[in-house]
Amino acid sequence: MSKKVVGVLSLVAAGICLVIALIAWLEYSSVKSEYDQYCTGFLGALVKIGDGGQSCEDAKTYLDILTFAWIAFGGVGCGTGILGIVLVSSSGGRQQVIFVQQKPQYIPQTQFVPHHQQDTHYQPPVNRYPPPPPSKYPPPRNSP
Repeated sequence: MSKKVVGVLSLVAAGICLVIALIAWLEYSSVKSEYDQYCTGFLGALVKIGDGGQSCEDAKTYLDILTFAWIAFGGVGCGTGILGIVLVSSSGGRQQVIFVQQKPQYIPQTQFVPHHQQDTHYQPPVNRYPPPPPSKYPPPRNSP
């Protein structure tokens, strides 16, 4: 069989699995609401006294089965759906290659000037500002 046929069959199987998962989830929601209503609280205590709690245990087991079913079928449905999409999209006879021409981009670069080995001694910074003018007032006296 070709990839395209297998891909289409995978997509059909994925659709069926996802429908089963949806039905299982809807059933789970319905049973869960009834379980919460009749098997918890005061009414749940009366049901446990009346039939020994067997119906609530059966409902809990059924909820566990439904949970497994909708998670498993949902996962398998998603997996086969992805596989089907990949197989259908890659089933072409020839692969086409498209070249996209781009304009060259200008990336500014800084000029690199190599540092020559020199004797580097500390040179104090050059004072760019002249010293302040002398004060017109005498300095304050220290009073004892």
